[in-house]
Amino acid sequence: MVVLGFLVCAILIPITSELYQFTAFLTGAGLLLVGATPHIKDMSERKVHFGGALIFGLMSQIWASLYCSPWLLLTWIFLIPLWKTKQRIFWMEFICIINIILAYLI
Repeated sequence: MVVLGFLVCAILIPITSELYQFTAFLTGAGLLLVGATPHIKDMSERKVHFGGALIFGLMSQIWASLYCSPWLLLTWIFLIPLWKTKQRIFWMEFICIINIILAYLI
């Protein structure tokens, strides 16, 4: 996650318009926080990990909708059948990463 956070910052910030570069930066910073605090069972790290994941999730989707299209957020429909599973947080993170990749490729 740390490497992915640096890559996101290095790739997304230069291609984003100056007005919205903060979204690309906060996307990478959120991933860096998630990667820096991998032990979520430890309560002190759990808060930082959750905060980083929340920042990453929100900012990545804002960036994807601004850079590509708000229609890209329709990928969240795929989460509906997985909502009652224990892995729903994993799938939410997965959709965020997929949306970043799709927005970059499109």
